[in-house]
Amino acid sequence: MRLKRFSAGSLRDAMEQVRASLGDDAIILATEEAKDGRVCVTAALDNEPAELPVTVPSTKTEATAFPTSDPAHHHGILTLLDHHGFPNKLAHQISSRASQTPQSDLQEDLGPALTSTFTFASVAPEAQGDSFFLAGLPGAGKSAVAAKLAAAARLAGRPCTIVTLDGKKSGGLAQMTAFTEALGAELEVARTLSDLRRTVQQAPKEGRLVVDDSGRNPFDPENAEHLRLTLENLDLRCVLVMAAGGDLLDSIDMARAFADLGLKEAIISKADLTRRMGSAIGAAHAAGLHIAGLSASPHIGEAVQDLSATTLANALMKGSDSVSRSSLTPSVPERKSQWKQ
Repeated sequence: MRLKRFSAGSLRDAMEQVRASLGDDAIILATEEAKDGRVCVTAALDNEPAELPVTVPSTKTEATAFPTSDPAHHHGILTLLDHHGFPNKLAHQISSRASQTPQSDLQEDLGPALTSTFTFASVAPEAQGDSFFLAGLPGAGKSAVAAKLAAAARLAGRPCTIVTLDGKKSGGLAQMTAFTEALGAELEVARTLSDLRRTVQQAPKEGRLVVDDSGRNPFDPENAEHLRLTLENLDLRCVLVMAAGGDLLDSIDMARAFADLGLKEAIISKADLTRRMGSAIGAAHAAGLHIAGLSASPHIGEAVQDLSATTLANALMKGSDSVSRSSLTPSVPERKSQWKQ
């Protein structure tokens, strides 16, 4: 067996080195990420004598090892998560957990690993704690998510009130007025913090309340402090609406900034406009946010989808349609006997 180690700045670059040196029949034995951020991949080819001992020597740079019991599944899951742009460390963690109990396909492997990695919450109308405060960057899709949450409640036969804090923006108010009229929901405009607290207190307890915040810049001190004061003493589920497909590091910084201001959950919006979910999911995980839902359609009648380990695995597999299936599920070459007949 020919065994080699490859090091690169990203998993994708390391895998390209593996394929260039050993070809498509290479077996991925282990991956690890050093503290300097470089990714090391140990791979083997089973058609030549060993050039190195099977035991991988330690390097000078400390690294966190991610053992695998099934190299083929480990490789396939890493390829899938790399395609979606997951952070390297998080991808390794998920893949390591998934490959310990390999099933018949990657989607079945992902379920238990995602369950043990993320915390999920429900946005279904019957879910406990059925009132929401939606915050996020300008243009993140908060108003569309608010309308979808209201539509789900109305379809379940429950009353719903939408409170908009974007009354100064005439276009936004007109859009929300059209949404609520079509849904048969109530619309309130809260222009002050006192208005908001009074509206929340007076909302029907049996109904769903959705507060649609104006677009926020969490890095602006005045804007951030106003949001923090707004969220104080509000008995609502405080949710970050975050568009899929953004830059990973920017998304992580943004999610952490909003989490510091009191947001606890995340709904991933505009998932229909991208094929890569890693930045949004990775940012929610880095910020310690519960993942509550996925909005993957511009149509208000198509509800925010509850995210669980199963539905997230489905979404990841669906978004990987452009990835070669052979690269997701590489075959392990049949091992030849060392003994002559």
